[in-house]
Amino acid sequence: MRKKENFQVSLDWKQYVLFYIVVVCLFFMLAPIQGLTQKYSSDQYINLSGLFVSIACIVLVIVTIWQGIIVNREIQLKELNKKNEEYIKLQKEYYENLLKQDEKMRRFHHDLNTHIMVIKAQCQNGDYNELEDYLKCIVEESGVFSVESYTGNKNVDAVLRQLFVQAKEQHIKIEIDGSLPIKTRISEFDLCTILSNLVTNAIEACEKINESSIRNIKILTNAYNEQIFISVKNTITGNIILKENHLITAKEDKKNHGIGSRNVENTVKKYDGIIVYQYKKTWFIAEVII
Repeated sequence: MRKKENFQVSLDWKQYVLFYIVVVCLFFMLAPIQGLTQKYSSDQYINLSGLFVSIACIVLVIVTIWQGIIVNREIQLKELNKKNEEYIKLQKEYYENLLKQDEKMRRFHHDLNTHIMVIKAQCQNGDYNELEDYLKCIVEESGVFSVESYTGNKNVDAVLRQLFVQAKEQHIKIEIDGSLPIKTRISEFDLCTILSNLVTNAIEACEKINESSIRNIKILTNAYNEQIFISVKNTITGNIILKENHLITAKEDKKNHGIGSRNVENTVKKYDGIIVYQYKKTWFIAEVII
């Protein structure tokens, strides 16, 4: 059964300052009243004042905690909206590519008879070199083989397709093996979140390698019964910071970076899954079992 999503509590420095101020205020409000009530225990006005101050302190604590909860929820919603926007962007690019391929196929079908006549003439004349070039041109223009399938899951493939293009632009060799079922107990959104963030992190790590010939990424996906296994390996340069099996970003702005890794960890935790980070010599490996 799918569990309710858990978010990591995240507050900014202003919230922590506010909490400390409230604690100090409570101390200065309660300490004098407590001293007075102990010294003048029989004085009714002192006791009433102590009661009102105590109620005011309780209300202040409740308001402060509630304000912190609201801020935390706003941060959670911002992260969730960012994930949704990335997912929608990838889906939009996927369908735009499909439309382009469809337009290519329409043009190819329209001129199909002409192409057949040209091929027939070249065969009869023995112009095999020209025939080979012509067939290559047909394949490129028709787009028959442009839409690749990596895992068999069309939504995951849509995400990976864009990332593969990005990797190719950065001269990163990327390999993928395995398959994923079309329907799983994991939502497609969460599955895409895990893979997109793991592969994006791998691409960013490879971009730091000066020598393009050793920029490599290897992806393995598999499914058995209701369990899904994902492994993303990438070559690295420098040290990887791991703390209690949590990947720590090496970037200076830690608040605005490392969100991808947190999203993966939170999503895996949502399904009671396991994520393991390790690095061996020049390879960093992230493995997920859900």
